[in-house]
Amino acid sequence: MSNVIAEKSTVNVDLPFLNAKTIISNIDTLIKFYNKDYNMVINDHNRKQYLFEALNGLQGTNIPYNSEKVLVEYDNKSLINKLVESKMIKKEDIENDKHLFNEQSRVELDDAFKKSFKLLDTIFPDFSYLFNTLIGTILAFKVKGFGGGSVSSLIGLIWLNPIKNWNVVDLGEQLYHEFIHNAFFLDDMIHRTFPDPNACATEDALVISAIRKQRRPLDRSFHAACVAIGLMHYYYTLKDEKKAASFIEPVK
Repeated sequence: MSNVIAEKSTVNVDLPFLNAKTIISNIDTLIKFYNKDYNMVINDHNRKQYLFEALNGLQGTNIPYNSEKVLVEYDNKSLINKLVESKMIKKEDIENDKHLFNEQSRVELDDAFKKSFKLLDTIFPDFSYLFNTLIGTILAFKVKGFGGGSVSSLIGLIWLNPIKNWNVVDLGEQLYHEFIHNAFFLDDMIHRTFPDPNACATEDALVISAIRKQRRPLDRSFHAACVAIGLMHYYYTLKDEKKAASFIEPVK
């Protein structure tokens, strides 16, 4: 990603972890570490397979993946239970299968995802390969009051609860939003941005989040600032300068 320069703003921020070369470098570093072989040959054809073998092995997960595309699933009990374990959602959120979309909704969502992928691919030439490589599965299900999320113990998975009034741009924003989190989780794993995550939650480390507009642990607020800058870039690229500029003050 190039520097994000918003009109009428003094903010000029580079996010190295969102640079295509950095993302690929982080992926390859993780693969070589997991395989204990820093001389192994990694290329565009085997990178995703090697990555998810490493991620699933290190995280104790079974995130489905396909080398040709990102999978969209609606009912994966194993992954949903992992989200419960990570406290991303609560057990009562999935009681009596109330979280599941019906068949008609799934057909509509499949179409919406395709259109949003096409939009992102159009405005960000590198995005399709990067997103397809780093993300194995998008898990779509309903939880009241939440639009989705990502968690550091499930890198490679995005959970989304697409709201009915989201259009293609809104869904594209959510996909980009969660991709940014995953890219940063990976970078943090490699470079240890936060060596002591527990210290980030102490009272004197709470910071106003640029997304939620409330005090949150330092690492989460740092994530939010990075996401906000990324979304400035997203809307600036879409020539929606008003929306892009709306993130400036929260980021400051």
